[in-house]
Amino acid sequence: MILKKYVFVFFVLGSLQLSATSLLAKKDRTPPIVWGEIAPKHLQMTDYKQDPYASVLYLGDYGQMYEEVYNQRFMLVYEKHVRIKILQKKGIEYGDIRIIFDHDDDLLKDIEAQSFTLNEHGKTVRKEINTKNIVYEQLNDTYSNASFSIPDVKVGSIIEYRYRRYAPLSYTLDTWFFQNDEPKLWSELRFQAPEKTAYTTLLDGIFWQKVKINNNSFFTGHQKGNYVGNVLKYRLDSIPALRSEKYVTTMNDYLTKLHFQVAKYRNAYGFQEQHFKDWKDLAKNLQKSALFGKKLQSSQKWAKTVIEPYEKYSDPTEKMIALYNLVRNRITWNERYRLLMGEKRKLKDVYKEAKGSSAEINLLLGRLLLAAGLETEMLLASTRKHGRVLKDYPYLHTFNHVLCKVNIGDAVYILDAKDAFRPYNMIPHEVIGTSVFNVSNSRWAKLGANASLRDEHMATLKLDKNGGLSGQVMHRHKGYSAAIKREILNKLSEKDYIKEMIGESVDTEYDNINIQQKDSINAPLTVKLAIKTGDYGSKNRQQIFCKPFLYIGTYSNPFQSKTRLFPVDFNFPIEEKIAINIYFPENYILKEQPKNIKLVLKDGGAECSILYEQQGNQLQIMSNFKMKKVVFSPDEYFSLKDFFDKIIAKNNEVLVFEPVNN
Repeated sequence: MILKKYVFVFFVLGSLQLSATSLLAKKDRTPPIVWGEIAPKHLQMTDYKQDPYASVLYLGDYGQMYEEVYNQRFMLVYEKHVRIKILQKKGIEYGDIRIIFDHDDDLLKDIEAQSFTLNEHGKTVRKEINTKNIVYEQLNDTYSNASFSIPDVKVGSIIEYRYRRYAPLSYTLDTWFFQNDEPKLWSELRFQAPEKTAYTTLLDGIFWQKVKINNNSFFTGHQKGNYVGNVLKYRLDSIPALRSEKYVTTMNDYLTKLHFQVAKYRNAYGFQEQHFKDWKDLAKNLQKSALFGKKLQSSQKWAKTVIEPYEKYSDPTEKMIALYNLVRNRITWNERYRLLMGEKRKLKDVYKEAKGSSAEINLLLGRLLLAAGLETEMLLASTRKHGRVLKDYPYLHTFNHVLCKVNIGDAVYILDAKDAFRPYNMIPHEVIGTSVFNVSNSRWAKLGANASLRDEHMATLKLDKNGGLSGQVMHRHKGYSAAIKREILNKLSEKDYIKEMIGESVDTEYDNINIQQKDSINAPLTVKLAIKTGDYGSKNRQQIFCKPFLYIGTYSNPFQSKTRLFPVDFNFPIEEKIAINIYFPENYILKEQPKNIKLVLKDGGAECSILYEQQGNQLQIMSNFKMKKVVFSPDEYFSLKDFFDKIIAKNNEVLVFEPVNN
């Protein structure tokens, strides 16, 4: 499915037209939701027939954005009012609210929340939060959150909360999401652009075509008095849930939403100035920006001092690798994706402190590569979880990451030094399949995987007469698999890593853990261990039952949905080889020889073979899985689902051994 996008540009320049009040319908003069006014039918409802799986139903999702003078500053005000019906037990968690805000620039005010519940006598009980119970917590250097729990939330309750956030006027505004993972009766945003400013808006997502846009709607802001003109109302009704599924880049790509960015503004001299007329203009601005391009030209003497030991490399590729490894090993990523640096933040400070954001790390790498005379260009990227880039208009906020591109002869290298566990010649897995923008030449490129995720599993096991298996297992990880697992290993102890790999539900003991080449990022990662499983089962000590794939095989289909609205994206090609040798007790035979299978998707995008070979009391199982194709369209979903169903049925197959004399 190809998702279409629609760009709608509007301009708000000059003063508000207060005289238009009388021309508006009375119904437009009030907000679509009133605090505390709960319809009896909503209190009495027990389910939502349009979505039986819904844990909650949004009865209303309302927002306003407008300009207001606060403490002698022009501020943008965000108002939010949400009302939710709790339908199932798991929906009770929606009563725990977190509001994230910028603790340096934003001001959070007027937080209110309450619940409504019918008691055993059919009367409505209302409970309000005590604002003293709101907890403010700093998340990082930029953001904090305000968290609170709405009291007396039960299945059947209705909760609502509202708040007001003041933020400095900015080139980009918060994205408005009409849709999320639970259904909504409606979602509405009213937006009045700040005076003397013009914004572009862009609707995208699966249901963007159904969003109703009404110009010159009545605006019900917090300011004293009523005013109208140059206000847009966006509304979407009967909004279905869009729940997360396996192998999706990010659900944000498909949720119906609205983006904003400044297009023009009127300066102090009365002239209209346009921001980022096109992508070339955005690139030009970034090259001159003190937050980006000027960082690559700064501290020439310092940069030359840092690279001096690496001047011994005459081969430019070796010099590039050495500088990449310098930054990769020295600078610890603070786990924050950023596009720009602070104006006063210096690259030599990042180098000295040995810690920084993704922008700081890769701008530092770019600065050193340029100082070393290597042809280096900076790329703007959006990670897969952050969402796809909107190319229709130069929306800077759709990026969240920076990469380095180095050209040496005909070879091109994409470098990201924030990850200490990835070789220089491997495209970062979090940007595979995404489009990147080259700030140096204003060109676009799409990044594809330049390696596969490769796993090899080998097990030599002994089956006892109770159905227990014991022996040695080896896992070898290559390509993206090795990089990803090294990153996990860095955060966990070896025992916790094995525990996570095997899973809680599998009855398996393990010891003698031996992890090899953990720090050799260019080599395969090898994990060896001894295992012993619980007894799978026997029948009167005559037949022995065995599931041979242990925790190695896949036992449940990741594709459970009856429909699929968006592509299946595996990110990179996948290869998995499994070799299992089982020695079963003497004088026992397989009751029934398992059938070999070979599965191939009709387009050749994936294939799997599982072969069995018996010699004496030894059974050898060879499984070979290849996912050659990375992205499958929704039309291909059912054939892919069926392909996995057949593999999983084979992995779940129980082998039955019985005595020879039976």
